[in-house]
Amino acid sequence: MKSYQTNVSNKTTICLTYSLNQNNWYELISSPPAFNKLPRELKIEETVKTQIVNAPYVIHGRQIKGVKEFFTGLRTYKNEKYFFGNKPEYIKGKKTCRLLVFVLSEDIKTLKVYYTFKLYQYTKEIEGWLKIFFDSL
Repeated sequence: MKSYQTNVSNKTTICLTYSLNQNNWYELISSPPAFNKLPRELKIEETVKTQIVNAPYVIHGRQIKGVKEFFTGLRTYKNEKYFFGNKPEYIKGKKTCRLLVFVLSEDIKTLKVYYTFKLYQYTKEIEGWLKIFFDSL
């Protein structure tokens, strides 16, 4: 298994590592070759419209031609360093969402993003998978 891959419950996840820069953006420093499903820079901010996002924080990429290249709410899991969200994708023309897991280092200078190949639908099954995942860290 490659250094950026993790196996949880027989599901492979891809790990991307970001480092906080002087402008408070997380900059991509490690990812699998040619993996481009997430942007090179990410920013975490408090949610302005919690009634829409239903999460205390959001994470997003840069704005390109008036549109953010990536955006999702960050739901906390057990503590303020573990989060999960989703990323919309189209598979065979059908819109689905992938589960993403975010882990901040204690000093918040490093962000690890785990891109899972698990379809996102918030259920007890996802809660169980998240418990197994975070317990394995």
